[in-house]
Amino acid sequence: MNLYNLQIGLKYGCPVEDVITGLSIQCRRWRSVYCNPTRQVFLGIAPTALSQTLVQVSSPWLIPFAYVIFAKYTWSCVELGWWNDQRIWLYKRTSSYLFAFIDTILNSLGYSDSAFVITAKVSDEDVSHNYEKEVMEFGALSPMFTILATLALLNLFCFLGVVKKAIMGEGMTKVYETMPLQILLCGVLILINLPLYQALYLRKDKGKMPSSIAFKSRDI
Repeated sequence: MNLYNLQIGLKYGCPVEDVITGLSIQCRRWRSVYCNPTRQVFLGIAPTALSQTLVQVSSPWLIPFAYVIFAKYTWSCVELGWWNDQRIWLYKRTSSYLFAFIDTILNSLGYSDSAFVITAKVSDEDVSHNYEKEVMEFGALSPMFTILATLALLNLFCFLGVVKKAIMGEGMTKVYETMPLQILLCGVLILINLPLYQALYLRKDKGKMPSSIAFKSRDI
């Protein structure tokens, strides 16, 4: 936290910078006023790329509110936005939450120091275009993407293995009777991971998955 930030009152370098900024302002006996000018003066953007979204860990208090929203908008499951919400839910729990858990354990043992990552507040034209079209952005190189790609490919190979076994071996009826829930789960995960498969092998724009991640996930 540098001297410039202290002088102008903005606090950075902390996950709850808005809270400590508000407290510091109140401690200086500044009065709070409602500001609603005609011209917008406070502008910003939410994370538009997956690499930025994964470092934004939300609060557990969101769960009951998310349940209410889910119950109210169940019909939206046929929309692309709903599927993207499920993808973000899955991707966070298999990547950023895992890294956060490991980092917390290492920090508690004194092996590492917690770092605060400031996400980008601006985005280029291609990223904004993909965001408006609800197309996921995978362009950055991140170890989290390696985990996501590895799990997605593992699930795909398992599903293809079951299909091959059903066609060339025991038969579809026998396989379905022995593990119907596993087949259903694999199918749902494949649908959720469709943008990831496209980013790995089909997309040609800047938002595709880096080639190095595709090789790493395949080798693993």
